[in-house]
Parts: sequence; C-alpha cells; structure tokens
Amino acid sequence: MFKVEVDSEIRLCLINRSFSKDLVRLVEENLEYLSQWLDWPRHCKTENDFDAFIQGVLHSYANGKSMICVIEYKKEVIGVCGLSEINDTLSCAKIGYWIAQNKQGKGIVTRVCQYLMFYAFDELKVHKVEIAAAVENRSSRVVCMRLGMKLEGIFTNKAKVGNKILDHAVYSTHNSQKTVLR
Repeated sequence: MFKVEVDSEIRLCLINRSFSKDLVRLVEENLEYLSQWLDWPRHCKTENDFDAFIQGVLHSYANGKSMICVIEYKKEVIGVCGLSEINDTLSCAKIGYWIAQNKQGKGIVTRVCQYLMFYAFDELKVHKVEIAAAVENRSSRVVCMRLGMKLEGIFTNKAKVGNKILDHAVYSTHNSQKTVLR
C-alpha cells in the first residue's frame, strides 16, 4: 500500500477499506462543518457507503486517473486528500481535500497540498495543478494563496450543496512556478 511521510507529523496513506470506520466517525463528528461545502457527507454515513466509494477510487487509481489518500496527523486519521482527477491528455491534475474542523489552522492542508503538487509535477509530469474551492470557503482559499497559486477565476453554479448553489474560485499553478513553493 502507498504510504508517504510528508513531514514528521503528517503521513498520507492510499485510501483503502481499513479506513472506513475511522472515516465514518470523522464525518459524523464534522457533518455540520463539512456540509457547508460538500454535498456527499449527508449521503455517506456507513462503512458500506465508504467501502463503495473506496472501491471506485481504487479502480480509478489503478487506471492512473486519481490518487486519493487518508491524512494521518500525529498518527490520527483527520481527513482525506489527493489528486481527485489526473488528466494525461491535458497534462493537468486537480487536488481535493477535507479535514476535521478541529485540525484546521495547523498548516496541515498546506503541507499536504505542497507534497501533492510536487508529486504531480515530478512523478506524474503534469504541467498544471488546480484547486477549486467554494468562494465563501475562506480557509481553502487561503491555502491556495499560501501555495502561491494564481486565481484563474470565479466559476458560477459549480456545486449544489443541500439547497444552496455554490460558486467556485479556481486556482492553479504550473510546473514552471514550482520553485515558489520551496
């Protein structure tokens, strides 16, 4: 199984069924927070729900189309991150993530995204990495700014979460800009 030490506090592990129980608990504890930005937490409530999701994700990983990992912070499962879409034709990868609300503000997501960006550029040889965040999701947008990503634009009506339609701010960086991250 794919495991990598991002730094002394953070480890990424390729998602697999052994994490389903931890993810159910984590989503239950953070349902109100996550449901502001994501629709799936309302519908993914059991280990079977996560098992089905994980099976699809692992199939996509085997086909080189994504790489979704569990984030462990100080050996505790605190969220999920990864390259949610790898497009060889366009030489582009998209990063997605979520973490427990009480683990925010520690730079975890910034460090994870930095690792994923270098992985995408150096290992997958893509030329562009993108992150999309709800316009109102200030925490995620700050991550993009810390990473030196450029705001490409605001795209309206990009997600339906509950009864709300969300606009997304899309940020990107290119392989030629990666020295900004070091």
